[in-house]
Amino acid sequence: MWRWQDLCPVFVKGVSWSEFKDRLLIRKLMFFEISKADNTVCLLTESHQKVTRHDKIIEEYNKGKNCSGKVKEYQEKNKLMQSQAIKDDYNDAGKHDYDHIYLNPQQHHSHTEFCNATNTFTNIVAIHKHLSINKWKDYDEKIKHIMQSTCEQMYVITGAVPSNDKKLKNRVYVPSFIWSASCCVSNTGQTMHSEGVLLPNDNSDKMQTMEVNQLEEKLSTLYNHEIKLIDGC
Repeated sequence: MWRWQDLCPVFVKGVSWSEFKDRLLIRKLMFFEISKADNTVCLLTESHQKVTRHDKIIEEYNKGKNCSGKVKEYQEKNKLMQSQAIKDDYNDAGKHDYDHIYLNPQQHHSHTEFCNATNTFTNIVAIHKHLSINKWKDYDEKIKHIMQSTCEQMYVITGAVPSNDKKLKNRVYVPSFIWSASCCVSNTGQTMHSEGVLLPNDNSDKMQTMEVNQLEEKLSTLYNHEIKLIDGC
Protein backbone atom coordinates (compact mmCIF):
# COMPACT_ATOMS: atom_id res chain seq x y z
CA MET A 1 0.00 0.00 0.00
CA TRP A 2 1.37 3.41 -0.91
CA ARG A 3 2.06 6.01 1.78
CA TRP A 4 1.28 9.69 1.46
CA GLN A 5 4.93 10.41 2.33
CA ASP A 6 5.92 8.68 -0.93
CA LEU A 7 3.87 11.01 -3.14
CA CYS A 8 6.40 13.78 -3.43
CA PRO A 9 9.14 13.88 -0.79
CA VAL A 10 10.01 17.53 -1.34
CA PHE A 11 6.57 18.51 -0.05
CA VAL A 12 6.47 16.32 3.01
CA LYS A 13 9.78 16.51 4.83
CA GLY A 14 9.00 17.28 8.43
CA VAL A 15 5.32 18.11 7.86
CA SER A 16 2.18 16.46 9.13
CA TRP A 17 -0.49 14.88 6.90
CA SER A 18 -2.84 17.76 7.75
CA GLU A 19 -0.28 20.35 6.68
CA PHE A 20 0.50 18.34 3.54
CA LYS A 21 -3.19 18.32 2.58
CA ASP A 22 -3.35 22.08 3.11
CA ARG A 23 -0.44 22.49 0.73
CA LEU A 24 -2.22 20.34 -1.84
CA LEU A 25 -5.31 22.54 -1.61
CA ILE A 26 -3.30 25.75 -1.87
CA ARG A 27 -1.50 24.45 -4.97
CA LYS A 28 -4.75 23.04 -6.39
CA LEU A 29 -2.96 19.71 -6.53
CA MET A 30 -4.73 16.40 -6.88
CA PHE A 31 -3.37 12.87 -6.68
CA PHE A 32 -5.07 9.75 -7.90
CA GLU A 33 -4.37 6.04 -7.90
CA ILE A 34 -3.82 4.63 -11.39
CA SER A 35 -3.21 0.93 -10.86
CA LYS A 36 -4.88 -1.26 -8.27
CA ALA A 37 -2.19 -3.89 -8.85
CA ASP A 38 0.93 -1.86 -8.07
CA ASN A 39 -0.68 1.12 -6.28
CA THR A 40 0.92 3.62 -8.64
CA VAL A 41 0.09 7.18 -7.61
CA CYS A 42 0.18 10.07 -10.06
CA LEU A 43 0.17 13.79 -9.32
CA LEU A 44 -1.83 16.40 -11.19
CA THR A 45 -1.74 20.15 -10.74
CA GLU A 46 -4.70 22.27 -11.87
CA SER A 47 -2.89 25.53 -11.29
CA HIS A 48 -3.07 27.87 -14.28
CA GLN A 49 -0.32 30.08 -12.92
CA LYS A 50 3.14 30.22 -14.48
CA VAL A 51 5.22 27.08 -14.15
CA THR A 52 7.12 26.92 -10.86
CA ARG A 53 9.79 24.61 -9.54
CA HIS A 54 7.03 22.61 -7.83
CA ASP A 55 5.35 21.97 -11.19
CA LYS A 56 8.66 20.73 -12.55
CA ILE A 57 9.08 18.45 -9.54
CA ILE A 58 5.61 17.04 -10.19
CA GLU A 59 6.47 16.49 -13.85
CA GLU A 60 9.66 14.63 -12.94
CA TYR A 61 7.80 12.55 -10.34
CA ASN A 62 5.20 11.50 -12.91
CA LYS A 63 7.86 10.57 -15.45
CA GLY A 64 9.49 8.31 -12.91
CA LYS A 65 6.17 6.57 -12.29
CA ASN A 66 5.23 6.34 -16.00
CA CYS A 67 2.34 8.69 -15.26
CA SER A 68 2.68 11.29 -18.02
CA GLY A 69 0.30 9.55 -20.45
CA LYS A 70 -2.16 8.74 -17.67
CA VAL A 71 -2.23 12.35 -16.48
CA LYS A 72 -3.04 13.54 -20.02
CA GLU A 73 -5.79 10.92 -20.32
CA TYR A 74 -7.17 11.93 -16.91
CA GLN A 75 -7.25 15.60 -17.89
CA GLU A 76 -8.96 14.90 -21.22
CA LYS A 77 -11.60 12.70 -19.59
CA ASN A 78 -12.38 15.26 -16.91
CA LYS A 79 -12.66 18.02 -19.51
CA LEU A 80 -15.12 15.86 -21.47
CA MET A 81 -17.15 15.17 -18.33
CA GLN A 82 -17.96 18.87 -18.01
CA SER A 83 -20.20 18.75 -21.09
CA GLN A 84 -21.40 15.18 -21.62
CA ALA A 85 -21.75 11.67 -20.25
CA ILE A 86 -18.86 9.21 -20.47
CA LYS A 87 -18.58 5.42 -20.28
CA ASP A 88 -18.01 5.45 -16.51
CA ASP A 89 -21.45 7.02 -16.00
CA TYR A 90 -23.16 3.90 -17.36
CA ASN A 91 -21.05 1.34 -15.50
CA ASP A 92 -23.27 -0.77 -13.22
CA ALA A 93 -26.41 0.94 -14.58
CA GLY A 94 -28.00 -2.51 -14.87
CA LYS A 95 -27.91 -2.89 -11.09
CA HIS A 96 -30.34 0.03 -10.94
CA ASP A 97 -32.65 -1.38 -13.66
CA TYR A 98 -31.30 0.84 -16.42
CA ASP A 99 -29.71 0.26 -19.79
CA HIS A 100 -29.10 2.73 -22.61
CA ILE A 101 -30.43 3.28 -26.13
CA TYR A 102 -29.25 5.27 -29.11
CA LEU A 103 -31.68 8.02 -30.06
CA ASN A 104 -30.35 7.80 -33.61
CA PRO A 105 -29.90 4.02 -34.01
CA GLN A 106 -27.18 2.54 -36.17
CA GLN A 107 -29.56 0.22 -38.02
CA HIS A 108 -31.37 3.20 -39.55
CA HIS A 109 -28.29 3.97 -41.69
CA SER A 110 -26.82 2.18 -44.68
CA HIS A 111 -23.37 3.77 -44.97
CA THR A 112 -20.56 2.77 -42.60
CA GLU A 113 -19.50 6.35 -41.90
CA PHE A 114 -23.05 7.29 -40.86
CA CYS A 115 -23.37 4.16 -38.72
CA ASN A 116 -20.10 4.94 -36.95
CA ALA A 117 -21.22 8.51 -36.30
CA THR A 118 -24.03 7.23 -34.05
CA ASN A 119 -21.58 5.65 -31.59
CA THR A 120 -21.27 8.62 -29.25
CA PHE A 121 -22.41 9.25 -25.69
CA THR A 122 -24.22 12.39 -26.85
CA ASN A 123 -26.51 10.03 -28.80
CA ILE A 124 -27.34 7.93 -25.73
CA VAL A 125 -30.01 8.19 -23.05
CA ALA A 126 -30.61 6.02 -20.00
CA ILE A 127 -33.70 3.88 -20.35
CA HIS A 128 -35.40 1.31 -18.15
CA LYS A 129 -33.81 -1.96 -19.25
CA HIS A 130 -37.20 -3.65 -19.69
CA LEU A 131 -38.05 -1.08 -22.38
CA SER A 132 -34.64 -1.34 -24.04
CA ILE A 133 -35.15 -5.06 -24.58
CA ASN A 134 -38.76 -4.86 -25.70
CA LYS A 135 -40.81 -1.88 -26.82
CA TRP A 136 -38.20 0.57 -28.07
CA LYS A 137 -36.14 -1.95 -30.04
CA ASP A 138 -39.34 -3.26 -31.62
CA TYR A 139 -40.23 0.29 -32.63
CA ASP A 140 -36.77 0.87 -34.14
CA GLU A 141 -37.14 -2.30 -36.21
CA LYS A 142 -40.60 -1.23 -37.35
CA ILE A 143 -39.27 2.12 -38.60
CA LYS A 144 -36.39 0.35 -40.38
CA HIS A 145 -38.88 -1.94 -42.16
CA ILE A 146 -41.01 1.02 -43.27
CA MET A 147 -37.89 2.79 -44.56
CA GLN A 148 -36.90 -0.21 -46.66
CA SER A 149 -40.33 -1.18 -47.99
CA THR A 150 -42.33 2.04 -48.40
CA CYS A 151 -40.30 5.23 -48.42
CA GLU A 152 -38.36 7.28 -50.88
CA GLN A 153 -37.44 9.62 -48.02
CA MET A 154 -37.88 9.05 -44.28
CA TYR A 155 -37.60 11.77 -41.67
CA VAL A 156 -37.25 10.74 -38.02
CA ILE A 157 -36.87 12.92 -34.93
CA THR A 158 -36.30 11.25 -31.57
CA GLY A 159 -35.84 12.78 -28.15
CA ALA A 160 -36.21 12.45 -24.40
CA VAL A 161 -38.10 14.48 -21.82
CA PRO A 162 -35.77 15.29 -18.90
CA SER A 163 -36.62 14.37 -15.33
CA ASN A 164 -35.46 16.19 -12.24
CA ASP A 165 -35.30 13.37 -9.72
CA LYS A 166 -33.36 10.46 -11.26
CA LYS A 167 -29.66 10.43 -12.09
CA LEU A 168 -27.02 7.82 -12.88
CA LYS A 169 -23.86 8.30 -10.79
CA ASN A 170 -25.42 11.59 -9.67
CA ARG A 171 -24.53 13.02 -13.12
CA VAL A 172 -26.68 11.71 -15.97
CA TYR A 173 -30.38 12.48 -15.88
CA VAL A 174 -32.74 9.57 -16.52
CA PRO A 175 -35.50 10.91 -18.82
CA SER A 176 -39.15 10.62 -17.83
CA PHE A 177 -40.33 9.93 -21.41
CA ILE A 178 -38.82 8.80 -24.71
CA TRP A 179 -40.53 9.95 -27.91
CA SER A 180 -40.17 9.79 -31.67
CA ALA A 181 -41.87 11.24 -34.75
CA SER A 182 -41.49 9.79 -38.24
CA CYS A 183 -42.65 10.87 -41.68
CA CYS A 184 -42.24 8.85 -44.87
CA VAL A 185 -42.75 10.55 -48.26
CA SER A 186 -42.75 9.44 -51.90
CA ASN A 187 -40.54 10.91 -54.60
CA THR A 188 -43.39 13.31 -55.40
CA GLY A 189 -43.55 14.54 -51.81
CA GLN A 190 -46.72 12.63 -50.91
CA THR A 191 -46.92 11.41 -47.31
CA MET A 192 -46.92 7.60 -47.27
CA HIS A 193 -46.67 7.10 -43.52
CA SER A 194 -46.46 9.29 -40.43
CA GLU A 195 -46.51 8.39 -36.78
CA GLY A 196 -45.68 9.66 -33.33
CA VAL A 197 -44.88 7.55 -30.28
CA LEU A 198 -44.51 8.45 -26.61
CA LEU A 199 -43.23 6.03 -24.01
CA PRO A 200 -42.86 6.55 -20.25
CA ASN A 201 -39.41 5.53 -19.07
CA ASP A 202 -40.48 2.88 -16.58
CA ASN A 203 -41.50 -0.77 -16.66
CA SER A 204 -45.12 -0.11 -17.66
CA ASP A 205 -44.79 -0.87 -21.41
CA LYS A 206 -47.44 1.79 -22.09
CA MET A 207 -46.26 3.04 -25.48
CA GLN A 208 -48.73 5.50 -26.99
CA THR A 209 -49.03 5.68 -30.79
CA MET A 210 -50.60 8.79 -32.33
CA GLU A 211 -50.54 11.32 -35.13
CA VAL A 212 -47.51 13.61 -35.26
CA ASN A 213 -49.61 16.68 -34.44
CA GLN A 214 -50.98 14.91 -31.35
CA LEU A 215 -47.43 14.13 -30.23
CA GLU A 216 -46.54 17.79 -30.68
CA GLU A 217 -49.40 18.74 -28.35
CA LYS A 218 -48.35 16.26 -25.67
CA LEU A 219 -44.71 17.33 -25.87
CA SER A 220 -45.72 20.99 -25.66
CA THR A 221 -47.35 20.16 -22.32
CA LEU A 222 -44.40 18.08 -21.06
CA TYR A 223 -41.76 20.64 -22.09
CA ASN A 224 -43.97 23.57 -21.09
CA HIS A 225 -43.48 25.38 -24.41
CA GLU A 226 -44.69 24.95 -27.98
CA ILE A 227 -43.15 22.05 -29.89
CA LYS A 228 -43.18 21.70 -33.69
CA LEU A 229 -41.58 18.58 -35.16
CA ILE A 230 -42.32 17.81 -38.83
CA ASP A 231 -44.35 20.19 -40.99
CA GLY A 232 -46.83 18.66 -43.39
CA CYS A 233 -47.02 15.17 -41.86
